[in-house]
Amino acid sequence: MSSPGLYDMSGDKEAETVIVAVHGLGGDYLKTWECETNGWNWVRSSIEPRLQQERGIKSRVLSFSYAAKLMSTESTENIRQVAKVLLEGLYVKMNEMKHKSLGIVFIAHSLGGLVVKKALNIASSIHNKRYEHLSSSVRGCLFLGVPHHGAGLASVAGWGSWLLGPFKRSSYVEDLRKDSPACQEISEDFVQTAKDLKIRTFYEDRRLNGLLVVQPYSAQMNQLSEVATMLQGSDHRTICKFRGDDDVRYREVWAALVEIISFGKPTPSIDIVPDGLPGPNPSTYEANAGSGDGGYADYGDSTGGRITEASVSLEESLGGHGFGGSANGYRHAIAGGAEGGSACGKNARGGNARGGKATLAKYKPSHN
Repeated sequence: MSSPGLYDMSGDKEAETVIVAVHGLGGDYLKTWECETNGWNWVRSSIEPRLQQERGIKSRVLSFSYAAKLMSTESTENIRQVAKVLLEGLYVKMNEMKHKSLGIVFIAHSLGGLVVKKALNIASSIHNKRYEHLSSSVRGCLFLGVPHHGAGLASVAGWGSWLLGPFKRSSYVEDLRKDSPACQEISEDFVQTAKDLKIRTFYEDRRLNGLLVVQPYSAQMNQLSEVATMLQGSDHRTICKFRGDDDVRYREVWAALVEIISFGKPTPSIDIVPDGLPGPNPSTYEANAGSGDGGYADYGDSTGGRITEASVSLEESLGGHGFGGSANGYRHAIAGGAEGGSACGKNARGGNARGGKATLAKYKPSHN
């Protein structure tokens, strides 16, 4: 068995995106992601080169190893302890990176999803300054067959063989009971943690050993930031294993992963006004992409809102890509409640969240 910790799968310290894979109960940092028929490991072999080739994104892929036994002679392991090991390991890895402005994405199977959620809950606590930068770098999570609300004991038993002798159920099994206090606490805290993240969830539609291990209701968090989809043709074991890049199921998962990685990336800044926009004085107007709901930011002292996939023009400033978005202004351009908060231009201020971008245009627009 491998030692606990984060293992490099591919990529290097020059990456701009860090992807962390976390296996589940009875899993392994390599075998969990390997196809049982041809040995293809998408976490190790596909993600990093494909992101570089198709998206021009440099990534570093890590896989987390921890003792995740169904049975043990000493039932001492628990989700919180493992989550803290994950956080500290990632803290060390992040300090190795050359680029300090990074995006972190988690991929988690089964119990691994609860470990990730607990880790992010700890990192985002207002009392925890050590992991503050790490927490603010997270873009989202890809959950595969995660029992957010626990599972029945029979289902948990179906994840592996019950052993005889001096063994007893590990703490993980107790934590995974349906509506266990551990599951409830993690889920309740994660509502706040996940509000600015992109969450993609996939759940199984086939039985394993006669059991649907994670029921659809438990595999879904039912949060506004989550998009949940059944991954057809998958049981609890194969939901994280694929034959190759051309596997139909992998195409769905890949598209979701790219969506998460792209979430919150700053919109490219625009600092040139098209011909025909007059005005020598760039000090008249102010645009705010605010944290309100549903609006947009126009020139003047207006406040935009939490809208998604909006475009930004030079005649008006809209709450842009993500939650809150980017803004272009002519005196102050403020990206508020957005995804990041970087800014360029004189008197331009970034917002109070991750991803947004504020840009000063050269001239004020004409209003006819």
